[in-house]
Amino acid sequence: MIYYRNHNFYDNEKPILLMAGEVHYFRLPKSRWSMHLDLAKAMGLNTIATYVPWIGHVEKENDLDFGKTDIYDLNGFIELCKEKGFYVFLRPGPYVMAELMNEGIPEWVFEKYPDVKPKTIDGKPIQGPIVDYLHPGFLHEVHTWYQQLLHEIGHHLQQHGGPIIGIQLDNEIGMLPWVSRQSIDSPYFMPNSIHKNDLYQKRLSCGEYEREYYLAYAKALESMFINLGVKDMNYFINIHGTSHGRGKTFPIGISQLMLTWQKTKMIPGTDVYFGNLTIEDVHDYYIIHEFLEATLEGEQPLTSLEFNCGDGNFGDNLASRTLPSAADFKLRMNMAQGYKMINYYLLTGGFNPRFKYGALRHSPFIAITGERHGYAAPIQPDGTTNYTFDRLARTTRMLTSLSPYIGELKPMKDDIAIAWISDIYMTTIADEKNPVVKDIQTAHEFQRNGVVWDTLIKQMMLLNYQLGAIDLERRPIDPQKTKLVIVPTTRFMANDLQQKLIDYHKQGGKLILAGECPTRNLLGQEDTLLLDYLGIRSKPVMVDWEVPFITLTRRHPIREAQSFRSYFAQVTESKDQPLFQLMNTNESVGVLGNRFALISSSYPGHLEVTIDILNHLDVTSNLQLMDHQGHLIALMQGDKDPHLLHLINLDHFDQKVKISYRGKPLFQGKSLDVFSQDAMMLPLDFTIPQGKIIDSTAELLEIHDDYLAFRLTQEEDEIRLIVNRLITPSPSYTVHDTKDMVIIRSNTHAKLHDRIIIHFN
Repeated sequence: MIYYRNHNFYDNEKPILLMAGEVHYFRLPKSRWSMHLDLAKAMGLNTIATYVPWIGHVEKENDLDFGKTDIYDLNGFIELCKEKGFYVFLRPGPYVMAELMNEGIPEWVFEKYPDVKPKTIDGKPIQGPIVDYLHPGFLHEVHTWYQQLLHEIGHHLQQHGGPIIGIQLDNEIGMLPWVSRQSIDSPYFMPNSIHKNDLYQKRLSCGEYEREYYLAYAKALESMFINLGVKDMNYFINIHGTSHGRGKTFPIGISQLMLTWQKTKMIPGTDVYFGNLTIEDVHDYYIIHEFLEATLEGEQPLTSLEFNCGDGNFGDNLASRTLPSAADFKLRMNMAQGYKMINYYLLTGGFNPRFKYGALRHSPFIAITGERHGYAAPIQPDGTTNYTFDRLARTTRMLTSLSPYIGELKPMKDDIAIAWISDIYMTTIADEKNPVVKDIQTAHEFQRNGVVWDTLIKQMMLLNYQLGAIDLERRPIDPQKTKLVIVPTTRFMANDLQQKLIDYHKQGGKLILAGECPTRNLLGQEDTLLLDYLGIRSKPVMVDWEVPFITLTRRHPIREAQSFRSYFAQVTESKDQPLFQLMNTNESVGVLGNRFALISSSYPGHLEVTIDILNHLDVTSNLQLMDHQGHLIALMQGDKDPHLLHLINLDHFDQKVKISYRGKPLFQGKSLDVFSQDAMMLPLDFTIPQGKIIDSTAELLEIHDDYLAFRLTQEEDEIRLIVNRLITPSPSYTVHDTKDMVIIRSNTHAKLHDRIIIHFN
């Protein structure tokens, strides 16, 4: 029985990481199912995920295909998964996307219910395959679909001892209305907590109705399964939002859907598509995961329900080609940030089935991608693997093997938090008739992902700060636990949030405000409560497309240059020290005050500037990396103490680094080699059945009663242990017994990435 508590998954009280791969049975010949599942097992996966396409199984109403043709034999596929020892994560829609026609909704649904498509809030007909989620006819057909599905595979639910341990409710709820800028106005929904006139006339941030609407839909789907007899099931919600390989729009999906996990026990999961993890986007990847964690209300684990493991060739046109490190780096980042389930999407490529009863809008296939699908997948339809497979498999096997030992570990964060403010991401409602709404959304979109996202947070990560996030709208801020809060600011900030920041500062907390000075509340009214408290007055923002060549100066030169260009700047007046100044007028831009900093412009990508701001606030990181030349990402996991050190070399050259944690040198103060595009997860004070690993420069791969397996990462690796058993000699290493420990050193003939086994007598 798989269940969760305290943000972890358990298999009958044993911690477990759910490592899944998406295999679309309906896109593979049945004769190849076994081969592809064997490759998934060889990769180290313990779970198989799959969409279940309503449009394929019920192409015509009441004409079910759950085995009439081999390609739709879902029961047979799940049976095979069970035989091979996999859990199954089912994704039955009704919407499944997956490049299917109508996003997976059968055409007959639209024909049967001509009014299933809603109108926009402006009264216009909705375009595209978008339904009113709460349309009674649609919900009736979905209930019938679920009933038909459970009749075929209900015996495979975990309540009956079967392998199905999770069900995803729909897919990317709210994505289609958002990307098409069509806001649904449903005649079937009016929550008691929201009055429609208040929504569009007074509550100008305009997202509350949408959130409640999506919550009602998700709860309706969950209720269907419960009423059909499903028990002890983990229900998941998939969050959309990444765009063009960046994460800046992903918080929009969190803002839209967060009530679905805050007011239920549903588990949120990210749907994240990045290519290579580089200096350009590593902070995006980090921030969106922290924002999601900040919204958790219950004990749900963090999950990634679509983890891009492809090689970039999504269109079969070689438009992109990722590095072998791409999926490996992202996987390690997920784990370091506390994720407990990862679903590799798409694990296997395949072929789209044809419609049985004729083409739909000239397409003979049930999907829009033609005959082939999943060109970028690590496993191709014929069972061959591409260049991404081996490295991803190595790390996957490591995580699955260590699952019982690391499944409960949590990130070891500094006492610093980025403020999650859902208001500034409630920009999906397109209300062109309301100019104040438009002004608020424009201001939010301009500043929410600006200097605080692309400069400050990125640089703090490169300075080895392990940041958390806090839901500023719902959580109290304790300055004893969170000593610094970083707040992305726009012109519009709710009055209650301004007061909360004031109270936090009065109690001894420290603030970094970055963006435009807040001068109005979310009703569009003048509100300078926070600025008045800090003793700041501000002038309107200047932008470089209106005021060309905005040039600022800094008190201390930056690489021998006193001035720098900025794409925006806001002049501030304060008795406190200016952060920067306009070169032509000497007016202040930004403030360094008592336990706060206001950044009201962009600034160069030099770490020295961020270091100065943090030094002013007397803020330091627990983890210190020294003497390296490039960009390394370092993250810690543990319980009360650190037990795993994650190191990722984003650069394409080798680096040496010394590391300390809370002032204590790690690895006896020795330098570690972190080779180009390599990453490692090193154990520290790590409990094993034979005793304890004090530290190791080799990556721990497997733990067994009679042996430990490691991957070598250095020219000479050193593993220090306290064990209660004798170690078997080996030509791969030398054993040195001391009074307090056993030291194992790899032999000089060993090669980087070699696997060595330490056997115990």
